[in-house]
Amino acid sequence: MFFDNLERKNPNWRIGALEKVTADQFFISERTVRAILKESGIYQST
Repeated sequence: MFFDNLERKNPNWRIGALEKVTADQFFISERTVRAILKESGIYQST
């Protein structure tokens, strides 16, 4: 997964920086990235 690889490459980055880079990579908002990672809202596992 893109986020996991980014996190491994940059262990000192804050979560907000990781979310921003991920959002920019996939042309989505940082809030959407956060919701996907937390599996909240429409991104919940069923």
